[in-house]
Amino acid sequence: MIDPVLDRTIDRFDAFALRYRRVLAILGGIWLVISWASSAGWVRLPEIPLLTGTSGVMASSAFAALWWSWLNPRINKRRVARDAAQLQETELTNG
Repeated sequence: MIDPVLDRTIDRFDAFALRYRRVLAILGGIWLVISWASSAGWVRLPEIPLLTGTSGVMASSAFAALWWSWLNPRINKRRVARDAAQLQETELTNG
């Protein structure tokens, strides 16, 4: 099943994520650690929606679950399909 709109969106997200891979990984890790530490009471921070307390734990956990269960596999699948199409196009023009 080909969805060109979803594929273009995934391609744009993939290009952005590849460019800023290290920064995004660090920010995601910090978000997860801060949300869990503040929820556990190890760190006292003012209530910041989606960062501290229960809402932070829920948001960071939901994002991590969404990333590992759907987004990352979908991006990898699209990357493989895109690379295969480029390889096939290259073979047709060269051969």
